[in-house]
Amino acid sequence: MLLLLLFASLFMGALIHPVIYLVFIAAAILGFAAGFLWTAQGNFLFMNSNDNTIGRNSGIFWFMLQLSLVFGNLFVFVYTHETHTANATCVAKSQNTVIFVVLTVFGVCGVVILALLRPLKDSPSSESGESTYSLLRPGQKARHADLPKPLTALIKSFELLITPNMALLAICFFYTGLELELWSGVFVTCVGRTETLGVTYLALAGLFIGIGEIIGGGLFGVFGKLTSRYGRDPIVMLGMVVHLATFVGMFYVFPDGCPMHVVKAQFADGELVNHNHTNQLIVVLILAVMIGFGDSCYNTQIYSILGGLYKDEQSAPAMALFKFFQSVAAMVGFAYSGYIGLRWQLLIVAVMAVIGAITFCYVELSMFGKKGVKQRISTNH
Repeated sequence: MLLLLLFASLFMGALIHPVIYLVFIAAAILGFAAGFLWTAQGNFLFMNSNDNTIGRNSGIFWFMLQLSLVFGNLFVFVYTHETHTANATCVAKSQNTVIFVVLTVFGVCGVVILALLRPLKDSPSSESGESTYSLLRPGQKARHADLPKPLTALIKSFELLITPNMALLAICFFYTGLELELWSGVFVTCVGRTETLGVTYLALAGLFIGIGEIIGGGLFGVFGKLTSRYGRDPIVMLGMVVHLATFVGMFYVFPDGCPMHVVKAQFADGELVNHNHTNQLIVVLILAVMIGFGDSCYNTQIYSILGGLYKDEQSAPAMALFKFFQSVAAMVGFAYSGYIGLRWQLLIVAVMAVIGAITFCYVELSMFGKKGVKQRISTNH
C-alpha cells in the first residue's frame, strides 16, 4: 500500500506544472495503482473486522476517507475565493501551482502515516468461525495450490464472479461507479459551467459533498451495531431514495447542456432573467450534501456486506471485483458525460440506482435467510 500511495502523490505532483503528456501518463499509472490500493485497503479492513464490527469499521473508514473532501475543498475555496472575479470559469495558474504543492505534501504525509500501521497477525474473522460463503468447491484449493499466486487470485476472482450473489452485487457495484462519476465529474462541472455560479463555488460544492459523506460515514460508524440488528437493506434503500430526490433536484437546477459547455446566463435589459443567485446556491449545496450522503449509504454497506460474506482468502478477490465494476462504470460514465445532456445522464443513473438497490437488498435478505431468521433476531438481545 505504501508504494501504491506514492503513485497517488506522483499524480498530484504532475499537476503542479502540468504538461499534458506527463499528466496523462501519471493518470494512467495512478489508475493502475488505484485498483491494487483499493483492494489492499479493503482487504486490510476486512482482516481487522468480524461480523459484529464490520458495519462500524466500514462507517469509520468511510468517515475518515471523506474528510479529505472537506479539508481539501475548504482549503481551495478559502484560498481562491477572494481573488476570483465574479462568475469565473477557471483557476489562475499561480493558484493551481500552490494548490497541488499543498496536496502533494499531504499525500506524502499520508504515506508516512500508513507506514506506522501495525502489521497484521491473524485475521479476526478466523476467530469467529468459518466464512459465510464458500467460494471453492471441494478439491479446488488443492488444484490451484501449485499455481503462481497472481494466477490463483485471478482464478478465484472469476470463480467468485459467477456465484449468484456476486453476480447480483456486481449490478450495485456498477451503479456506484456511475454515481461516482456523476458527483465527482458531472455535478461539480455543472456548478463550474453554470455562469450564474461559476468556479468560485466549485470547491464549496465539493466541500458540501464531503459533509454529506461524513454524515453518512459517521452515523453508520457510531450506530454500526444497528446494521447487524436490522440489516443493511434499509440503509441502501434510504440511499436510493436520497439519490433519486437529488437527481430530480439536479434536473431543475442545472441547464441540460452544462456537462458539455459553459451555459451563459440569460439577460434582459442588463439584468438576469428569472434568477435568484442566493436561492440557487443554497439548493445546489443541499443537493451536494444529499448526493454525498446517498453515496455513503451505498458504499459503506457494500464494504460491510463484502466483509460479512467473504472472509480470509476470499476478501481480496471480492474487493477486487467491487473496484473492477465500479471503475469500469466510472470509465463509461466519463466517456459519455461530455457528449449527452444532463437529463439523459440523470435518467441512466436513476434507473441503475433502483436496480442496484433491489439487487443489493435481495442478496442481503438471502444472506440472512441462509443464516436463519433466528440469527438476526438474536442480535437484538
